[in-house]
Amino acid sequence: MDKLRIGVWLPDNFSPESGGGFGYLNQLISILDDIKIDNIEISYLSHASYNNSDIFHLKSYQKYSILLNSSKIASIKLKILNKLGLSKKTIRSVIQEVKDELAEKFDLIYFPTPICYFDDFPFIYTVWDLGHLNTYSFPEVTYNGCFESRQLDYSVIPFKALLILAESNYGKSEILNYLQINKDRIEVVPLLPSVVVESSISAIKPKSLKENIKFFHYPAQFWSHKNHLNLILAFNEFVKEYPNVKLILSGADKGNLKYILDTIKHYKLDDKVIYLGFITYEELKWLYLNSMGLIMPTLMGPSNMPLIEAAMLNCPVACSNINGHIEQLGDYGIYFDALDHLDIKKSMITLINRENKMNFITFKNYNEIAKDRLQKAFIKSMKIRSCWGKNDKIF
Repeated sequence: MDKLRIGVWLPDNFSPESGGGFGYLNQLISILDDIKIDNIEISYLSHASYNNSDIFHLKSYQKYSILLNSSKIASIKLKILNKLGLSKKTIRSVIQEVKDELAEKFDLIYFPTPICYFDDFPFIYTVWDLGHLNTYSFPEVTYNGCFESRQLDYSVIPFKALLILAESNYGKSEILNYLQINKDRIEVVPLLPSVVVESSISAIKPKSLKENIKFFHYPAQFWSHKNHLNLILAFNEFVKEYPNVKLILSGADKGNLKYILDTIKHYKLDDKVIYLGFITYEELKWLYLNSMGLIMPTLMGPSNMPLIEAAMLNCPVACSNINGHIEQLGDYGIYFDALDHLDIKKSMITLINRENKMNFITFKNYNEIAKDRLQKAFIKSMKIRSCWGKNDKIF
């Protein structure tokens, strides 16, 4: 194979409101655009229609999207669609049509987020977390078929991937522990900060905030695993000693917002806790630059984007003592037991009493490391994929 044609399959439902994944993908695309490797060609595709002629529109997938989306896993797809009265011959011809269209343009697909739309073609898969296995049984990873769906995906898709990209060394260790996959198939590409850290993004104070406000902040969507509850309990104790400090929350509702707002009201913290809703990158940057500290009590990792963003903008950080967080921040962060609200309160007091701010500038450059790791992963995948031809019958 004289050239490896990698197609980066872009998701169809990413928007700023989707949280950290959107910011990560934006940064990743800028890195991919900067990668130049001899004999490797990188381009983009999607089954969705984009207003961009540079993104290849996979028409065969869109044509059969209702059928193909019945299951992302080819072997399960055959069983499901067969129950709908479609013959195996018809189903296989649909899958083959998609494969043929892909093969015209690409030799390998890279899924940059943990979504595999089609697993019957050579691909690189991304794993951000195994939250349904490595933490507590939160509704968003457990009920309404969520656990079964995740378990089905992770019991098949990673094993079919040429390579798997983990977001941290600890994330790699969890994949090895829970999935027991050959370690040589897993590469580490660190989680990236969003564009909020870039000099091109100006800091703009949210209009609803008063001047000279002293505050901590927590930018997180309102999932139960984000653990807003224990942060509120901690802050309720904290303001008894520091009544002039506010807590600012931002992020979209994922089903848990009303419960948290009711809790704030119950403890009579309405004038102490400020909920901004969804905010812009410019407003988020202002929070990082003016906050007394990012407080992040999430119970799911292994790593998280706001920690890197805060540190790169020299905002103090206190966060849950997840191993991935410690790998991300090292001595920069203050760590607490996220289920102990008094320990969270203690960390907040430690933050405001720190005499000297830590400096993150000497820390690793995530974008450069990610670029280097991606290049090495692509070169490795080329060596593997070159073991068979573009149109071999075995494929």
